[in-house]
Amino acid sequence: MGFTQTFTKDAFIKSFNEADVKQKVILTANLTVVQLEEVYPFIKDTLVTIKQRVYYKTVSNEAKFLFDIIDARVEVNNRQYSKSIFVLENGLRFHTQNLKDSLTVFGMLYPSYMKLRNYNKAFEIQEILERLKPRMPKEQQDAFVSNKSYIYLQLGLYAESVLELRKEFMQKSKNQQKDTTALGNYYNDMGVHFNRANSLDSAMFYFNKAKTLVDAKGKYDTNKTYYDFFSGLIDGNIASALAKRKKFKEAIPPLKKDIYYSLKAKNLISAANSYNLISECYLELKEYNLARKYIDSCKPLIAEIEELSPTLSNMLVEAKYYKYTGNLNKAAEFYDKYIHFKDSITKVDNESKLINQQVSFELYQKESLLIEKEKIIQKNQLMGEHQKTQRSYLVLGIVILFFVILLLVINTQMNKRRQAELFIKNKHIVQQKTAIETALKEKEFLIKEIHHRVKNNLQIISSMLSLQAETIDNAEAKTVLQESRLRINSMALIHQLLYSKNNMLNVAISDYLHTLLSQIEKSYSSSSCKIITDLKCDSVNIDLDTAIPLGLIVNELVTNSYKHAFKKMDSGIIAISFRKNETDNVYTLSVHDNGAGFDPKKTKSNSLGMELIQMLADQLDGTMVFTNDNGTLAEISFTA
Repeated sequence: MGFTQTFTKDAFIKSFNEADVKQKVILTANLTVVQLEEVYPFIKDTLVTIKQRVYYKTVSNEAKFLFDIIDARVEVNNRQYSKSIFVLENGLRFHTQNLKDSLTVFGMLYPSYMKLRNYNKAFEIQEILERLKPRMPKEQQDAFVSNKSYIYLQLGLYAESVLELRKEFMQKSKNQQKDTTALGNYYNDMGVHFNRANSLDSAMFYFNKAKTLVDAKGKYDTNKTYYDFFSGLIDGNIASALAKRKKFKEAIPPLKKDIYYSLKAKNLISAANSYNLISECYLELKEYNLARKYIDSCKPLIAEIEELSPTLSNMLVEAKYYKYTGNLNKAAEFYDKYIHFKDSITKVDNESKLINQQVSFELYQKESLLIEKEKIIQKNQLMGEHQKTQRSYLVLGIVILFFVILLLVINTQMNKRRQAELFIKNKHIVQQKTAIETALKEKEFLIKEIHHRVKNNLQIISSMLSLQAETIDNAEAKTVLQESRLRINSMALIHQLLYSKNNMLNVAISDYLHTLLSQIEKSYSSSSCKIITDLKCDSVNIDLDTAIPLGLIVNELVTNSYKHAFKKMDSGIIAISFRKNETDNVYTLSVHDNGAGFDPKKTKSNSLGMELIQMLADQLDGTMVFTNDNGTLAEISFTA
């Protein structure tokens, strides 16, 4: 909830100065992040004085909670999101009084975790809010809509993101669903999700629907600046889909429109993204001077914005510029900068997540010790009062009371000794548990880092092969380098999947094969023959030792079909199937194309591909069979 009146800095400061101490805190806590940033320098000293009184002279959790909210918003304004999370989690554990307070904290934790790209924690908060929804006041229930679709999008789970986006839109009220702006946003978001998933036909369908609505609304709506920007933003998204279809010339006019209206609306992130994309389009069109102009124009923008992805994109497009203009040393330099900058971002993200986990654990440990100390103090106070009562009865019988007191003293000492021993044992247990958990987290971090490094090294080798291929005129040598790149990419993909998932021992074979086939399709997209790949795969996980040879076999068989199966054909289908027989734990991989078939004698030749397939099949202790069946059918069966 924001400042109840129409907010101006002077009006708020006047109300703040006239309010009593309690009302000053309430007024400040009700400000939004932007409003607080504007007035905080003028009220900071007063708030610090009040906060000292609250923490040293009162036990009011209500006041402490309001200061938690204020401090968290101050840290957000300073872009210290880890500190904001620490303050909010501390408030959640110690100072929240009711459901309303908890909902306020969760609502502030979510954007901080998203800023740190800690999508797992952000997803967890969305799950908690969904569970709390039935307990929310009705107006909050009506207004609450989950935002898990964006998390799925950032994690690369595009099928889930599209389903969740539809679900979120259906959760909105009927009036919101019919509102032109809300509907335009929904269509545009659907287009973005499909575009990220490379479902370009669906993406263009939704982008065009969004543009039709927004342009119609913008003709008569008074807020013309907003709708001009919105329309330009959609044009930028349409240009992205066109660029993916290699329609670079068609993508340039909408990108220019997006840049113009984004700058006019002061949306620097949108403008920077379009600058980078239009630079790529000019590079592909071999208009290198214009590409250089837009690359340089983007640099002042990325220096002013907090988001790092435009900076990464600008590094990558500059590397491409030097590559296309023949300056391979400069290209390698910028590729190296891109990889190192991306690695440093990942490292900072991991360190932030680790710090958040350590802070949470230390906070829990301090809370436990504090509770234990309070219990001991209360018990000692009760025992002291009990002993005073006993002494008052000494006059009734010195002898009897002497023995009673003696017994009580002995019992008290034994209790204290037991409590001390128990406290020491509990402390040792907590320390051992902390050491074990810390060691486990370090090992998990190291394993993920190893996979990340291996993936990066393989990608560097792949980039080097690509650069080498650019300098070679021999077509056969280029083909050999291309095949080597695909093999390396299939191995790098394994480590990328292991790094991006919580499970670092097994790979989801369905996700792996889907991504691997997409890579191969992109590598042979220039072929005149229209080839469709059809993947049918059981939802099973396999270990690293099985996944790498299996991926290399699929890579060899599918690329072989692309190269040889469809010569003199306009179209073709490659069907890939991976099945698990639960009864005998046998896995079966089949790759079937409807091409020209094969010569059985050639399967026994000493070609590198066939030797590699046979060697990998032997490594899996599997049986490899080739059959002519309306084309070529290759099957391998093995146990794991």
